[in-house]
Order: sequence, then C-alpha cells, then structure tokens
Amino acid sequence: MRTYYNILLIPYILERSSNLKCCIFKREDMSVWQFIAGGGEDEEAPDQAAIREFIEESGIASNFLKVDKLVQLDSTASVLVDHFPELVKDALKRDIFVIPIYTFAYDITEYQGALQPSDEHTEFTWVTFEEAQQLLHFDLDKTAICELQKRLSRRNK
Repeated sequence: MRTYYNILLIPYILERSSNLKCCIFKREDMSVWQFIAGGGEDEEAPDQAAIREFIEESGIASNFLKVDKLVQLDSTASVLVDHFPELVKDALKRDIFVIPIYTFAYDITEYQGALQPSDEHTEFTWVTFEEAQQLLHFDLDKTAICELQKRLSRRNK
C-alpha cells in the first residue's frame, strides 16, 4: 500500500576536476525534467523507498546498490495529497492534507553505464549543476541539487 510520503533521489557523479554531474529524467506523463521520485510503500522507511525507486526507475541491479552509500539531504518539501488519487479518500479520514518529500543523493560513478530508465521516463541525460538549474521543473529538485553541490564542495576542500 502507498504510504504518506514521497522521496526524491539525485543520481550523481563527480568528474576528475570535482565537477558535479547529475542524471535527470524526463517524465513520460508530464514531459518535465526531474530526479528520481516516488512514494513509499507498506512499512518502508524513506531510505528503503529511495533505493527501491532508484532500482525501479534507473534499471540498475539491486545487488549494486547499498543503503549505506545513500546520502540523506536536508532539503524537504511537501505536496498536496490531492495529487495522489489512491491516497485521498483515506487521507481525508485521517486529516492528512499534505505529504512530506524526503531527498537523497547517490554517487553512481561506478554504475553510470548501467542506467536504463523505466517506462515512467521518455529519456535521461547527464547534466552539469548549471544545466540542471535550467532544465529541472520542480523547485525542490533545484534546492536539493544546490544542497548537494555545497555538501560535496565542502567535503572536497
């Protein structure tokens, strides 16, 4: 069963010069660019949902991904539950009107050639931070990539 939260996951690599590149996906249903996104299921914790969504939407085999390499970001947002018809009826009974979105990042340098996006996306591309800011549709995606860039630049100093 779908749970009352969403996740956002940024697949990224650091090039030799410590330049951040991230993979963005064009949604089939809305024709907008975003990172991997989806909802939790059953009793999943947000980090488990992030890994599952990553596997489902990227085509990377589950035996490659490890939860301990997942970085949870501080960037968060919420979305109206009305956007998820399967949740609305039950949510109203529980007085739930918005659901949180948790953000994560995953360095896929060693797996980047294995990406095979699901049918939820029409295409994917690797972009620089600046290109991501221009192409990404949702504000949370833009905020999360800014946070990731700052975290990585601090780590690499």
